[in-house]
Amino acid sequence: MTQQHRPSNQGGRPPKLSAADVRELSRLMSDRDTCVQDVAADFGISRAAIYKYVSPRGEIRARGRRVLDRATPEGGL
Repeated sequence: MTQQHRPSNQGGRPPKLSAADVRELSRLMSDRDTCVQDVAADFGISRAAIYKYVSPRGEIRARGRRVLDRATPEGGL
């Protein structure tokens, strides 16, 4: 295969949020007084998008973990 025709694992749409955003979402969502609608407006994303990255309790989900893994070689927080 030539260089042009090699498959890439970088395909698809880039994530809307950065690793710092995912960490901040996790912190905000772990606070029970957080209004998800306000957080969504602040980040410019939908409430559904928030829940794709973090759980209602602030735990980082698979999509959020992928963003963190791409940002840091060891995948740490």
